[in-house]
Amino acid sequence: MFSSRTKFLIIIIFLFIILVGGFILWKIPKTPKEITLNFWGVFDDSSTYGALISKFEQQYPWIKINYKKFTYDEYEKTLLKAWASGQGPDIFLIHNTWLPKYQSQIYPYPQTAKTPLNTSVYQRVFMPVASQDFIRNGQIYAIPFYVDSLALYYNEGVLQDLYHKNPDDAWILNPPKTWTDFIKTVKYVTQKDAWGNLGRAGAALGTANNVNRASDILALIMLQSGTQMVSDDLKSVAFNKTTVLNGAAYNPGERSLEFYTDFANPRKKVYTWNVQRNYSIDEFSEGKVVMTFGYSYLMNIIKKKNPNLDFKVASMPQIKEAKTPVNYANYWATTVSRFSHHPKEAWNFLEFASRPENVWLYLAASHRPTARMDMISYQEKQMPDLAIFAHQGVTAQSWYQIDDNAIEKIFLNMIENVNYNRTSPADAINEAAQEINLLMSPPAPPPGELKPPEGINLFKR
Repeated sequence: MFSSRTKFLIIIIFLFIILVGGFILWKIPKTPKEITLNFWGVFDDSSTYGALISKFEQQYPWIKINYKKFTYDEYEKTLLKAWASGQGPDIFLIHNTWLPKYQSQIYPYPQTAKTPLNTSVYQRVFMPVASQDFIRNGQIYAIPFYVDSLALYYNEGVLQDLYHKNPDDAWILNPPKTWTDFIKTVKYVTQKDAWGNLGRAGAALGTANNVNRASDILALIMLQSGTQMVSDDLKSVAFNKTTVLNGAAYNPGERSLEFYTDFANPRKKVYTWNVQRNYSIDEFSEGKVVMTFGYSYLMNIIKKKNPNLDFKVASMPQIKEAKTPVNYANYWATTVSRFSHHPKEAWNFLEFASRPENVWLYLAASHRPTARMDMISYQEKQMPDLAIFAHQGVTAQSWYQIDDNAIEKIFLNMIENVNYNRTSPADAINEAAQEINLLMSPPAPPPGELKPPEGINLFKR
């Protein structure tokens, strides 16, 4: 039989073995539980994200990402339907004007001392408009992979022909840099018959429904003219307000609307377009209009419509006296749903995907202008046709819109009211402001109808 001392030593050795074994087992890395992140998008095919997702899954093999593309018409409706039942994707795309509508449906980026992204880094790395659109109260709500902006598309073949006919007018070879130059070019290239009927149009500008992104162009002109689009408290619009300039009353929003619609007014010298023309992209592709405006994706559309068209892209015209360029942003960004069961992993993917060496996989596949300021020079060398859009991203702006679809319709109707002489520019812009203010400040509920308590999910049934 063992002595008491021997028994004690055996017990001590046994406990030591258990402790050492447990420590070793504790130190062995555990395989994370496999999870799947559902990613919903619009416009981009799954192949556009293929290389990016593959690289992430190689580094994080326990995370699988399923991307699903929707058409633009069905995308927002599908999101709303999914949220109504407390479901939906982990990751989804949000338009740069959507945060006012859907901020409550987003799980903000979880910032800690160890996270590689915070608001100061975000503001330093991404285009300024991204911070304007997606940072609220010190929280990051979305990460863009690209930022697009309006630019000038022009038919270089027509300008070359006009120069050869009149070599003294060499200025025509240069695309207009200011709106003053733009007006000069429009007058020079527009063709009219003896009765003033339009033949070849100088520019697709001035109307609503047959001009691509007409509401964006008008909003840009407003911003360039110094129009304050919304009040400081974001509770009402201000683009119809009068200010004082050089001691005189001046309404920059009204003047911008008048400037825009003058191009479709037969009584004006800049008349070059009207409601009878076909859609601007089609007319430009067919060589029937010399200049039009659009985003970077318009390049491929035009090339598909007419591979032989001799066209180029130039920077958006600016106001001659302006010290700093103002451009107009239109883009989508990635974000995480508050219904996600794996928000930390979802944001981990988006932060990983937005790094320069990774986001380039997306930019190369999608052929879009970068959202990162530190990648402008690189993209300029690799994709020179996108250099203008990449550089314009630095000065691109947007404005607070409570409902982008409704506001676009209101802007288009405002333009048409002037086109069809239903009302003056002053009355048209005031009516538009009143309609948008109703969207921003909905009427109080009737007596007896209770407001839902704050914090209640209005989408959940």
